[in-house]
Amino acid sequence: MEAAEAFGAVLRARRLEANLTQEQLAFEAEIQRVHVSKLELGQAQPTLTMLLTLAKALDCAASDLIAEVEQRLASAHTKKKSDLKPTRLRARTDPKRSK
Repeated sequence: MEAAEAFGAVLRARRLEANLTQEQLAFEAEIQRVHVSKLELGQAQPTLTMLLTLAKALDCAASDLIAEVEQRLASAHTKKKSDLKPTRLRARTDPKRSK
């Protein structure tokens, strides 16, 4: 998971917790709804000013949003590492040689 995707997931979760539509959040943050959509999909990243504005619109601290993003990235990294654990390989035997 990349930072933009993690931020998008956090933004969407916070928006839904606040019972806001994308349009309502966009209105509160004074941006276009399509920009909210792009942020949530990880297709755009917020500037520092936008991060502060979004946090205010969601009635939380920007540091809370960043902390949640960091948690998601860390958990995705941990999951990815566990998925990459090496598996034991069996020695290949040639059926013709085992006779």
